[in-house]
Amino acid sequence: TVLGLFGRALPLLLLFSVGLFVNTEVWQVATTLDGVLFWTVVGFFVLIGLVFLLLRLPGEVGALRDQLRGEGLVDACAASPLAAVARAEVGGTRPDPDPVPLSRRQQGNVLLVLLFSQAVQIALVTVTITGFFLLFGLIAIRPEVVGSWLGEASTAGELARWRWFGHDLVVTRALLHVAGFLGALSGFYFTVYVITDATYRSEFFTEIVEEVRQSLAVRTVYLALVR
Repeated sequence: TVLGLFGRALPLLLLFSVGLFVNTEVWQVATTLDGVLFWTVVGFFVLIGLVFLLLRLPGEVGALRDQLRGEGLVDACAASPLAAVARAEVGGTRPDPDPVPLSRRQQGNVLLVLLFSQAVQIALVTVTITGFFLLFGLIAIRPEVVGSWLGEASTAGELARWRWFGHDLVVTRALLHVAGFLGALSGFYFTVYVITDATYRSEFFTEIVEEVRQSLAVRTVYLALVR
């Protein structure tokens, strides 16, 4: 699943972020974010992304419940042990079962499933993008280029240096900050687009939503049988 996630997410996100990585201003901004400021900016992206999810996900749950009527209920139960029962409950002499409202605790559980699933995807994507830019910057962004962008700040934070096929590979604090900054920005971008953009949604959100939809449908049929 993780490999499939990377294969789908990286091409979309790299188109957005590679152009920023070779931008002088991004390096200058990220380099000035030292220590607490850097982690404050990263935390800001995390907080705003979390708030966005918490605002949007209740609407997603409400839309799912509205779909659990008639044939929509039967379709949602199709791959479950209650598939035959759902078909018997819909379209017969009895009225179709209505979805029973979720209690506050149940609503919280459903939202937590969606939130946690998305958070895992976002965290994996963020870490992967950060690692990509660390490796890409180590090879493609030469020390003399960084020096022309940052001046004396380019060598002040040098952390490691070694030779590779006759070339110097230098790990600097600036490289770490730029990679982390763009990783967090890409994670935030991914968070917003995974719910609002049709392409991202079909690739990364629909599967999770369908699992929750099936759970709610089975619950509806089960409660109808109990009644």
